[in-house]
Amino acid sequence: MVVATGYIPRDPGTRRIGGITPLATKESENVATGSISGIDGRGAFVDIRRMRAVIQRVSSASVEVDGVTRGSIGRGLVVLAAVETSDTGDDVEWMAKKLVQLRIFTGPEGRMDLSLADIRGQLLVISQFTVLGVTRKGTRPSFHRSAGPPEAVPLYEALVRRAEALLGTPVATGVFGAEMRLSLTNEGPVTIILDSRRKDI
Repeated sequence: MVVATGYIPRDPGTRRIGGITPLATKESENVATGSISGIDGRGAFVDIRRMRAVIQRVSSASVEVDGVTRGSIGRGLVVLAAVETSDTGDDVEWMAKKLVQLRIFTGPEGRMDLSLADIRGQLLVISQFTVLGVTRKGTRPSFHRSAGPPEAVPLYEALVRRAEALLGTPVATGVFGAEMRLSLTNEGPVTIILDSRRKDI
């Protein structure tokens, strides 16, 4: 969710984080809470908290846990989804609709005109907290923005249920928190990042 409160001029000497200029004088104070408030390139106040997903258009995919296949699909989308600490049902609803309606499959004219629903494709959703990793400092990613299991599991499961309702078919999944092996054939290749709070990426 992006909240705009009018124009706020930016100090050109302030370091930007992911296209956002932090408002806090001590960046660590803001980051410690799992939230960063700041100013985007248009001078609007924003709150950078989100559900984020990396989606790949595939001709087939499967996920294994301990050598056992737990989910597999044919043509469709593989979704690596991460839940942020402050995500809500609104983020789930936006993400589920976008996954089903995003037109990234090739139509008769050779353009990306068709959605997952249009082609009656399948969906494989994998929990992937590392999608929210922060790499701006040092060489070891930080995952402080990723929600822990008590928060993340209900929203992850809600995303799966909502996508199933919109598609009218079961959604394949892995096992939350497990060590998984994901195999896929990316068709295109086509890979897109979705972010429920920064809808312009």
